[in-house]
Amino acid sequence: MHAVFIKKMIVHCLQQYHCDTISPGDCDELALQIQELHAKEPAADLHEMVEDFVYEYLTK
Repeated sequence: MHAVFIKKMIVHCLQQYHCDTISPGDCDELALQIQELHAKEPAADLHEMVEDFVYEYLTK
């Protein structure tokens, strides 16, 4: 899975929560975590994973 695509999904999901700012380091870390989980669970829905990780990021 391409990191650039996942990062775009992260930014889009953040915009849905009216949050336009994320540090490049945080975005890279989220994308890496999502890629690792998706590699372990390829049948899982990527969009759902991104939403879960972004929600967790915003509520921590």
